[in-house]
Amino acid sequence: MAQQDPADGRITTALRDGMFLIGIDRPAKLNGFTPVMLRGLAQAYTAFEHELQAHCAVVFAEGPHFTAGLDLPKVAPHLGGNTLLVEEGEIDPFGLRPPFRSKPVVVAVQGICFTFGVELMLAADIVIAASDTRFAQLEVKRGLLPSGGATIRQHGTEHQLGDPAAIDPDSAASPFPEWQKPIFRALGIRRFLFLKGQ
Repeated sequence: MAQQDPADGRITTALRDGMFLIGIDRPAKLNGFTPVMLRGLAQAYTAFEHELQAHCAVVFAEGPHFTAGLDLPKVAPHLGGNTLLVEEGEIDPFGLRPPFRSKPVVVAVQGICFTFGVELMLAADIVIAASDTRFAQLEVKRGLLPSGGATIRQHGTEHQLGDPAAIDPDSAASPFPEWQKPIFRALGIRRFLFLKGQ
């Protein structure tokens, strides 16, 4: 079996008291996702779904930041294929194609939570965020469209907030200012909690 390069990061898993812990572990690179980590995430969600003792998954990150998003120099050569993230029969962490997970996922974010991290948040059942978390959908600055379902999941929140500019992709390209955090709160009070000093 080939040895994995530590520079590629990893996704860790552990089962504790019915909770399936999924860890993002590449803090030296702001937990930027590599192809190895993308595959590991889908494999972790699949293992969670099949683990009979797991009742809920908690996705968290090592270090001070959740994720700066995809590590584009490492991921770009693989874009356009169908198996970068999910292979046949695996659970898609974004819930965009079957088979779908049947158990709840909690995502706990802190520090920088950009692009891929926002997509993971919006696909979760519950999000817990430290009060200093910075959110941004930076794809538009790179000429890309968010592809993890954020554009679908954010659709309609402007009606709940009464502010169509709140989800304008151009304004979402900068870190979300404090007034934009209600976008996530509008997704459901049970889904998003801000924790002061955490």
